[in-house]
Amino acid sequence: ARWRRRRAGGTATRGARDAHGVLCAGCLHFASARLPSLCSPAALRGFPRPCAISKAMAMAGVVCRLGLLGSRCLGGPGAAVGAAAAATAAGASLGGRGSQALRLGALGARGFAAKGGSNDMQDVVIVGGGPGGYVAAIKAAQLGLATTCVEGRGALGGTCLNVGCIPSKALLNSSHKYEEASKHFGGYGIEVSGVQIDVKKMMQQKEKAIVGLTKGIEGLFKKNKVNYVQGWGKVTGANEVTVTAADGSEQKVEAKNIIIATGSEVTPLPGIDIDEEKVVSSTGALSLSEVPSKMVVVGGGIIGLELGSVWSRLGAEVEVVEFADRIVPSMDSDVRKQFERVLKKQGLKFRLKSKVTSATTDKKSGKVQVTIEPASGDGGGETTEVDA
Repeated sequence: ARWRRRRAGGTATRGARDAHGVLCAGCLHFASARLPSLCSPAALRGFPRPCAISKAMAMAGVVCRLGLLGSRCLGGPGAAVGAAAAATAAGASLGGRGSQALRLGALGARGFAAKGGSNDMQDVVIVGGGPGGYVAAIKAAQLGLATTCVEGRGALGGTCLNVGCIPSKALLNSSHKYEEASKHFGGYGIEVSGVQIDVKKMMQQKEKAIVGLTKGIEGLFKKNKVNYVQGWGKVTGANEVTVTAADGSEQKVEAKNIIIATGSEVTPLPGIDIDEEKVVSSTGALSLSEVPSKMVVVGGGIIGLELGSVWSRLGAEVEVVEFADRIVPSMDSDVRKQFERVLKKQGLKFRLKSKVTSATTDKKSGKVQVTIEPASGDGGGETTEVDA
């Protein structure tokens, strides 16, 4: 109420606060989560007088973004292990120098980020090095917290950089170039003959893109003095994470706060055993050693259509089986219709209101027997033989 009285004339700023902001955990001083310009000295006039910590944090426009990230990782604005709460705890633990330490951290002086190694008590440990985890780790270190990030994959970046967005876009780009050269260059007066696919080189190009980005994140960790521990983390106590390395050795990391950013796994389907060779998940579909002659894609969502498009462009006969009565049901209807036209023009076939009930590999022929039935379960299924 006091805030509203003192900001009676600031309708636009108050509206932005309600839509995009949170209150700083240090002294309830407003800082913008998405609109850093609102944290300028001019925008701060008329607010309750902030403490030195919060004023520096707000002007840097960083505290509340990190607080929101911590809340999202743990499911709500009241989560006590968000990075903003960790920042406040760090200020208290540093005693009389806490205000100065956090003020310098918010403004970019990272003198406290290197405090201790991963064997010392950390201010925060993040389990998971994907887009949620590594961003939280870097921001926490910039705010002056002793930070450790645990990642078991052996490379930072999570699903997105390693087996998701980046490799799929690399293959989409390569397959697009092949399709243009083999089918469309003639329309521009460019005659090309003997265009061939080298899947091995295509995969090498994809891996080069992945490594360049994941190593870039490691460089950001070093720059911001984030301790990077490779291994699978398990929370074994209120303030303890046990990390198991690839060689089986264990390391315990103690921390005042823990952020869980472990990501997701492929959802299994009944009757389908994924071997990542013939029956593959989206991960395996990014690393096939050759172009299959015939492929069935289970699911007409974004990921399935993206990968189906890759292998269709490279010469595979692709059929998409979708349980719903349309592909990408959540997409705008006009966009979806145009999208479907483009995919059909590429050569993809669609079987809607259908489901795959089994997929078994014949060890002698190497072919996969796929059984497809109506989604309604009325029977009348059929079995088709595919390569993947």
